[in-house]
Amino acid sequence: MKKKQEFDYPRINQLGLTIITKNPHAIPGINFKELAEKLGEEKSKIFNDLYGCQTCGENGAYIYDVEAVLERMFSGKLTGTQLFLD
Repeated sequence: MKKKQEFDYPRINQLGLTIITKNPHAIPGINFKELAEKLGEEKSKIFNDLYGCQTCGENGAYIYDVEAVLERMFSGKLTGTQLFLD
């Protein structure tokens, strides 16, 4: 499986988050506790509001969902389905 720096997720890499790949058959994920610690209390609340009820798997919160919300938080851009739903 790829190492953290080999994934092309700039916001996740910028925060230095560990990408979980324990189960190689599942989608890579992010641990919410580690994410909350890296973001701090205020930004963590914003993240949770934007993340809503996205999907999670065996490896944690789906990496591409986390990246999309982080991109939206830091850049102000709408991403993914948010382009159509917001």
